[in-house]
Amino acid sequence: MSPWGRCGRCHGHRSHRTTIGTRRDCPRCDGTGIRVRTGRRLLDHIRTEYRDGQQ
Repeated sequence: MSPWGRCGRCHGHRSHRTTIGTRRDCPRCDGTGIRVRTGRRLLDHIRTEYRDGQQ
């Protein structure tokens, strides 16, 4: 499984419709259409805490 997934706000389309009907780049994914999955974010956090504890 990939550590990347579709953005929940724009559903991978890179933009979303605003309240007045115009399209803008998605602020959540910065217009990329992808995001880091929860499990990968958790693994990165654990890895960082482990490395900080080793010093």
